Amino acid sequence: MSLLYVYHAQHPEQPYKVLTHHDDIVSTLQRAGLTLTRRSVPAGLKAGQPLESLQQALQQPLREWQADYPACDALEMFSLAACPGEESVAKLPHAERVTSKTCVYAVLQGRALLTCASDDDVLAIELERGDWLQLPADCTHWLDAGEQPELVALQLNTSQAPLNYSDTHDLLRFAGLHD
Repeated sequence: MSLLYVYHAQHPEQPYKVLTHHDDIVSTLQRAGLTLTRRSVPAGLKAGQPLESLQQALQQPLREWQADYPACDALEMFSLAACPGEESVAKLPHAERVTSKTCVYAVLQGRALLTCASDDDVLAIELERGDWLQLPADCTHWLDAGEQPELVALQLNTSQAPLNYSDTHDLLRFAGLHD
Protein backbone atom coordinates (compact mmCIF):
# COMPACT_ATOMS: atom_id res chain seq x y z
CA MET A 1 0.00 0.00 0.00
CA SER A 2 1.35 3.39 -0.95
CA LEU A 3 1.53 6.15 1.66
CA LEU A 4 1.60 9.92 1.26
CA TYR A 5 3.10 12.13 3.95
CA VAL A 6 2.24 15.84 3.72
CA TYR A 7 4.52 18.28 5.54
CA HIS A 8 4.51 22.04 5.95
CA ALA A 9 7.64 23.14 4.07
CA GLN A 10 8.98 24.90 7.18
CA HIS A 11 8.37 21.93 9.53
CA PRO A 12 10.27 18.80 8.49
CA GLU A 13 9.94 17.19 11.94
CA GLN A 14 6.53 15.63 11.43
CA PRO A 15 3.89 15.44 8.70
CA TYR A 16 0.59 17.16 9.40
CA LYS A 17 -1.24 14.61 7.26
CA VAL A 18 -0.66 10.95 6.36
CA LEU A 19 -2.82 9.45 3.63
CA THR A 20 -3.25 5.70 3.13
CA HIS A 21 -6.31 5.47 0.86
CA HIS A 22 -5.32 5.25 -2.81
CA ASP A 23 -8.03 7.65 -4.08
CA ASP A 24 -7.06 10.29 -1.47
CA ILE A 25 -3.39 9.96 -2.43
CA VAL A 26 -4.15 10.28 -6.15
CA SER A 27 -6.34 13.37 -5.72
CA THR A 28 -3.83 15.11 -3.42
CA LEU A 29 -1.01 14.42 -5.89
CA GLN A 30 -3.12 15.63 -8.82
CA ARG A 31 -3.66 18.98 -7.12
CA ALA A 32 0.13 19.29 -7.05
CA GLY A 33 0.44 18.34 -10.74
CA LEU A 34 1.68 14.78 -10.11
CA THR A 35 0.03 11.66 -11.53
CA LEU A 36 0.14 8.31 -9.71
CA THR A 37 -0.90 5.17 -11.59
CA ARG A 38 -0.56 1.44 -10.98
CA ARG A 39 0.62 -1.05 -13.59
CA SER A 40 1.34 -4.72 -13.60
CA VAL A 41 5.03 -5.56 -13.48
CA PRO A 42 6.66 -8.78 -14.73
CA ALA A 43 7.51 -11.33 -12.04
CA GLY A 44 11.02 -12.55 -11.35
CA LEU A 45 12.81 -9.20 -11.00
CA LYS A 46 15.36 -9.14 -8.20
CA ALA A 47 16.97 -6.17 -6.47
CA GLY A 48 20.67 -6.16 -7.28
CA GLN A 49 20.11 -7.96 -10.59
CA PRO A 50 22.61 -6.72 -13.20
CA LEU A 51 21.19 -3.97 -15.41
CA GLU A 52 21.94 -5.90 -18.63
CA SER A 53 19.90 -8.83 -17.31
CA LEU A 54 17.04 -6.51 -16.35
CA GLN A 55 17.03 -4.84 -19.76
CA GLN A 56 16.86 -8.23 -21.43
CA ALA A 57 14.05 -9.45 -19.13
CA LEU A 58 12.11 -6.21 -19.65
CA GLN A 59 12.67 -5.78 -23.38
CA GLN A 60 8.99 -5.99 -24.44
CA PRO A 61 7.51 -4.13 -21.43
CA LEU A 62 10.10 -1.34 -21.81
CA ARG A 63 9.00 -0.73 -25.41
CA GLU A 64 5.36 -0.58 -24.30
CA TRP A 65 6.11 1.70 -21.33
CA GLN A 66 8.18 4.08 -23.43
CA ALA A 67 5.39 4.19 -26.05
CA ASP A 68 2.98 5.31 -23.29
CA TYR A 69 5.23 8.32 -22.60
CA PRO A 70 6.36 9.47 -26.07
CA ALA A 71 7.83 12.73 -24.73
CA CYS A 72 10.22 10.66 -22.59
CA ASP A 73 12.94 9.22 -24.80
CA ALA A 74 15.62 8.55 -22.19
CA LEU A 75 15.67 5.70 -19.70
CA GLU A 76 17.66 5.15 -16.52
CA MET A 77 17.37 1.94 -14.49
CA PHE A 78 18.27 1.33 -10.85
CA SER A 79 18.90 -2.11 -9.34
CA LEU A 80 20.02 -1.73 -5.74
CA ALA A 81 20.45 -4.44 -3.12
CA ALA A 82 22.15 -4.14 0.24
CA CYS A 83 24.18 -6.91 1.78
CA PRO A 84 22.95 -7.77 5.30
CA GLY A 85 25.31 -6.39 7.93
CA GLU A 86 27.11 -4.13 5.47
CA GLU A 87 26.50 -0.54 4.53
CA SER A 88 25.25 -0.40 0.95
CA VAL A 89 27.61 1.17 -1.54
CA ALA A 90 24.92 1.15 -4.22
CA LYS A 91 22.79 4.18 -3.48
CA LEU A 92 20.76 6.70 -5.35
CA PRO A 93 22.26 10.19 -5.58
CA HIS A 94 21.68 11.93 -2.23
CA ALA A 95 20.74 15.16 -3.94
CA GLU A 96 17.70 17.08 -5.04
CA ARG A 97 16.95 16.99 -8.72
CA VAL A 98 14.82 19.26 -10.88
CA THR A 99 12.85 18.17 -13.93
CA SER A 100 13.13 20.34 -17.03
CA LYS A 101 10.22 18.53 -18.66
CA THR A 102 7.96 15.64 -17.68
CA CYS A 103 9.69 12.83 -15.81
CA VAL A 104 8.30 9.44 -14.74
CA TYR A 105 9.53 7.13 -11.97
CA ALA A 106 8.39 3.50 -11.75
CA VAL A 107 9.05 1.00 -8.97
CA LEU A 108 9.35 -2.49 -10.43
CA GLN A 109 10.47 -4.27 -7.24
CA GLY A 110 10.84 -3.12 -3.64
CA ARG A 111 9.96 0.38 -2.51
CA ALA A 112 11.26 3.95 -2.56
CA LEU A 113 10.30 7.33 -1.16
CA LEU A 114 9.96 10.26 -3.55
CA THR A 115 9.86 13.65 -1.84
CA CYS A 116 8.91 16.80 -3.76
CA ALA A 117 8.10 20.44 -3.18
CA SER A 118 4.55 21.64 -3.79
CA ASP A 119 3.70 25.28 -3.01
CA ASP A 120 3.89 25.62 0.80
CA ASP A 121 3.94 21.86 1.35
CA VAL A 122 6.35 19.00 0.87
CA LEU A 123 4.90 15.71 -0.35
CA ALA A 124 6.65 12.42 0.39
CA ILE A 125 5.12 9.42 -1.33
CA GLU A 126 6.18 5.91 -0.50
CA LEU A 127 6.13 4.04 -3.79
CA GLU A 128 5.90 0.26 -4.07
CA ARG A 129 5.98 -2.38 -6.79
CA GLY A 130 3.78 -1.32 -9.70
CA ASP A 131 3.60 2.39 -8.80
CA TRP A 132 4.28 4.92 -11.57
CA LEU A 133 4.64 8.58 -10.65
CA GLN A 134 4.71 11.29 -13.32
CA LEU A 135 6.28 14.60 -12.30
CA PRO A 136 5.62 17.91 -14.07
CA ALA A 137 8.29 20.23 -15.45
CA ASP A 138 10.28 22.21 -12.86
CA CYS A 139 9.49 19.75 -10.06
CA THR A 140 12.22 19.67 -7.41
CA HIS A 141 12.40 16.18 -5.94
CA TRP A 142 14.52 13.55 -4.19
CA LEU A 143 14.26 9.76 -4.54
CA ASP A 144 15.42 7.68 -1.56
CA ALA A 145 15.77 3.89 -1.32
CA GLY A 146 16.71 3.74 2.38
CA GLU A 147 19.84 2.59 4.18
CA GLN A 148 19.41 -1.05 3.09
CA PRO A 149 17.94 -0.68 -0.42
CA GLU A 150 16.05 -3.48 -2.13
CA LEU A 151 14.90 -1.70 -5.26
CA VAL A 152 14.45 -2.13 -8.99
CA ALA A 153 13.17 1.11 -10.51
CA LEU A 154 13.28 3.09 -13.70
CA GLN A 155 13.15 6.72 -14.64
CA LEU A 156 11.88 8.02 -17.97
CA ASN A 157 12.73 11.55 -19.01
CA THR A 158 13.58 13.66 -22.03
CA SER A 159 17.15 13.41 -23.31
CA GLN A 160 17.06 16.97 -24.62
CA ALA A 161 16.04 18.19 -21.15
CA PRO A 162 17.80 15.95 -18.64
CA LEU A 163 17.31 16.23 -14.91
CA ASN A 164 19.46 18.83 -13.23
CA TYR A 165 20.65 18.98 -9.66
CA SER A 166 19.06 21.59 -7.43
CA ASP A 167 21.13 24.30 -5.77
CA THR A 168 19.22 23.83 -2.53
CA HIS A 169 19.05 20.98 -0.05
CA ASP A 170 15.65 21.85 1.40
CA LEU A 171 14.04 18.46 0.74
CA LEU A 172 16.93 16.55 2.29
CA ARG A 173 15.79 17.88 5.69
CA PHE A 174 12.73 15.62 5.50
CA ALA A 175 12.69 11.98 6.57
CA GLY A 176 13.96 9.41 4.11
CA LEU A 177 12.65 5.89 3.60
CA HIS A 178 12.63 3.84 6.79
CA ASP A 179 13.90 0.30 6.34
